[in-house]
Amino acid sequence: MKNTDYEKLRSAFLSFTAIDGDLNGSGFFEKYFTAHGGIAWLAQEWFEKERYGGGVDTILFQLYIEGNHNWFKMPSSNKLGAFSKSSKSWRYNIPLCKEKREEITNLLDMKIFIADAIRDLIKIFEKKSRKMPDDFNLDMFLIDLSNFGGSLRTV
Repeated sequence: MKNTDYEKLRSAFLSFTAIDGDLNGSGFFEKYFTAHGGIAWLAQEWFEKERYGGGVDTILFQLYIEGNHNWFKMPSSNKLGAFSKSSKSWRYNIPLCKEKREEITNLLDMKIFIADAIRDLIKIFEKKSRKMPDDFNLDMFLIDLSNFGGSLRTV
């Protein structure tokens, strides 16, 4: 992948990254997300920053992938939070335990896992709706997010 392609993915409204508990685990993430046709590329087609107003810059899906060398604190459940009080970007932490990781053997399995995480994210956003910036079109975003999650469940 060219650097310009990678930068395009990193600056997308809905972005993806992973922290892997295995020393050589980045291939797992790249195979399902950043490879052409992966989930990050699909998300880029669905979400445009300008569509939702200026209240939120980025929503980062951060997978915590459990492995043999966990050097990080694994979240106990999916959690949404701002990067900082002054930040206009949000981070959505998603734990991926070893057992679930072993069940994911192809792109469709990973898409279904992310679609389930999106369903949870919609519920979280609905609870936090009063805390969202006034200039963020949450209703439109949730509709697009729901449609994107549904599209991931198809082949």
